[in-house]
Amino acid sequence: MANNKKAPQKKKVDENAQIKKQVKKVAKKATKKALKNRNVQIAIAVIVVLLVIALVVVYFVKPEVFDFILNPNTDNTGTGGNTNNGTGHVIDGSSVVMTAIDVGQGDGLYLEFPSGENMFVDGGTENGKGDYFANIQAVFTEKNVTKLDYYMLSHTDYDHIKYAPQICAAVEVEKFLIPYISEEISLSEDSSTWRSETWTKAYKAMKAETYTENGETKSAAITYNLGAFDLGGESWVMHCYTYDQADYPVQNNNSGAENYNCISPVCFLQYAGRTLCLTGDVNYKGEKYLYEKGYFDSYDIDVLKVAHHGSTTSTHQTYFLDKVDPEYAIISTGPNKYNHPTTELLNRLTSYTDVTPDADANGIQQIYRTDLDGNVTVTMASDGTISITSTKDSSKNVQAVACVMYGDNNNIEIVYVAYIKKEGEE
Repeated sequence: MANNKKAPQKKKVDENAQIKKQVKKVAKKATKKALKNRNVQIAIAVIVVLLVIALVVVYFVKPEVFDFILNPNTDNTGTGGNTNNGTGHVIDGSSVVMTAIDVGQGDGLYLEFPSGENMFVDGGTENGKGDYFANIQAVFTEKNVTKLDYYMLSHTDYDHIKYAPQICAAVEVEKFLIPYISEEISLSEDSSTWRSETWTKAYKAMKAETYTENGETKSAAITYNLGAFDLGGESWVMHCYTYDQADYPVQNNNSGAENYNCISPVCFLQYAGRTLCLTGDVNYKGEKYLYEKGYFDSYDIDVLKVAHHGSTTSTHQTYFLDKVDPEYAIISTGPNKYNHPTTELLNRLTSYTDVTPDADANGIQQIYRTDLDGNVTVTMASDGTISITSTKDSSKNVQAVACVMYGDNNNIEIVYVAYIKKEGEE
């Protein structure tokens, strides 16, 4: 009987010991898990603190990046991400892009703006030197262009307006900006009073042009290039300058080449602290007029579309080049009888140095020619970076990276080019 009573007691002791052992084991695991979780929590807390510090630094040093982090689908122009605006071409909403199209001895520039608008400038080639309209059409096709918000004709020379009727037929145009020539002269069929048969054809095409807006067909607007005038969107502006109406040289069949060319507007396209300058065929006469008006006093440009295909009688050293201080130059030219671009003009560009040394590059870093390099594309990004590429010679492709200075209220000012990277460099 006695042995029968002791056995259950021992079993009970063993069970208690086993329970204690299991409790210790569970407690040990729980402690390890708690410590592990605590370490994870500490690590998470440290990461959060570092992220907050990083965001604070970004907020004060790079506010546009901070805005993008908070609103990744919104661009810095306030237009809300990718834009189309009826042009048929969707761009990324953060760059100004200009393509100098190879049209032979002539001009044909296509521009895209971050707020969705677009523009074409001129469009022609020298008579008897081939048909280059296919090159313009190829750019329209590549970029899906069905409408132009602006179409500017700088002056009435054949090599700048030849393709105007074809451009009007290929896409819709909302607004034309044209030389100050009366409608009587523009529509005249009398060779003793008209400007030229080519101009009359171009003007008739503009008068007949329509575009569609909200399902309604409207006639294109036609305005004159006169004096100082501006174009612009939410984040870009183009300041243009030409003759005032009172001083405007007569434009008819007997006016002469000097008066035909001098009326070309000089336009400064500004975006993200960068400036691109368009010049048409403006010559010494026109440059001197604008110089004396003081229109060039406040510009320090990055890219120059060289006037008049590299003619000796354009891009005057004193009246223009020394005032605007370019870093890159683009010459639109092709086979011609004028030896454009002339050796004198090329030497003027290559030997140019800053009159007053400043923080940007000293002199012209690269010259592009559409006859040698094909289409030349300039991209001005929202951070101030400029990229220049060409379709024929990729060795000349560059990217000019901007250094910035932050002034009052975190305003960003581009102060100089920090580094020029050629294609293929890391």
